[in-house]
Formats: sequence, structure tokens, C-alpha cells
Amino acid sequence: MKIEQFRRGKRVLLMVALLMTHATLGCDGDPFVRVPVSDAEFSSPVDYENYDQEMRELSAGQAE
Repeated sequence: MKIEQFRRGKRVLLMVALLMTHATLGCDGDPFVRVPVSDAEFSSPVDYENYDQEMRELSAGQAE
């Protein structure tokens, strides 16, 4: 039983690793998705700071 679970877990980890590698590198060694800088969600450090602040506020609200 434990050997079967180990083998199944090993196969799952291998598949995840292969999918992550494939998604990262793509078929030609290039990422599948390239987001132009103009389409990026955050374009300045201020955007990141605002996002972090919003996440802190949401986390504080959930903790209450």
C-alpha cells in the first residue's frame, strides 16, 4: 500500500515538474505568454505599494 502511494506521488510530482517546465519554456524555449510592458498590471513601485496596502487591509479584516 505504501509503495503504491509512493509511486503514485512520485508520478504526480514528475508530471507537475514537466508541466511547469513546459509552461515556463514552451516548445521553442520561449515563454508561451509575453505580456507587453504597457499591459502590465503594475507599472510603478507606487502601484506595488498600493497593492500591498490593500492586501494588508484585507488580511486585517479577515483576522477580525
